[in-house]
Amino acid sequence: MPDKPSIVVLPFVNMSEDPKQEYFSNGITEVLTSDLSPISSLFVIARNTAFTYKGKAVNVHDIQKELGVRYVLEGGVQKAGEQVRIVTQLVDTTTDAHVWSERYLSHYPNILHIHLMLAAVCSELGQATEARAEAAEVLRLNPNFSLEVHKQRAPIKDPAVLERHLAALRKAGLK
Repeated sequence: MPDKPSIVVLPFVNMSEDPKQEYFSNGITEVLTSDLSPISSLFVIARNTAFTYKGKAVNVHDIQKELGVRYVLEGGVQKAGEQVRIVTQLVDTTTDAHVWSERYLSHYPNILHIHLMLAAVCSELGQATEARAEAAEVLRLNPNFSLEVHKQRAPIKDPAVLERHLAALRKAGLK
């Protein structure tokens, strides 16, 4: 594995009944990859390489061996009209354990949840400056954002996973 935190953003699955929404799930993958890629202290697998896994059921241990990454960010997107649901999880390839998992609900084109996801990922991977920048963007988009409200709405069932997710967001500067 590289000597710095490493991650691959696997292609997000289109969970919509409409195959025409495939562009939207691909777009989420593209945004996350392109937003993580400029962080010089992160090793981010290229989008084209990640897309070779599209539509395939893969074991994260195999991804670790093939790509040499510590983390996998994966998920799915469902878009119906203006309603968008994004389900995502950050998985540690060395243990096959979920670092955290989250479900975001919003109205298109609200991108607040993309920034929440990036703040949590950057914080978890030790990228404090980038995590704070994403947290600032969350607050710019929603000045009334509250972790307490987010916690109540979060569908995470496992208290330890929820607390780790919230701790990553707190570390990014959200309250």
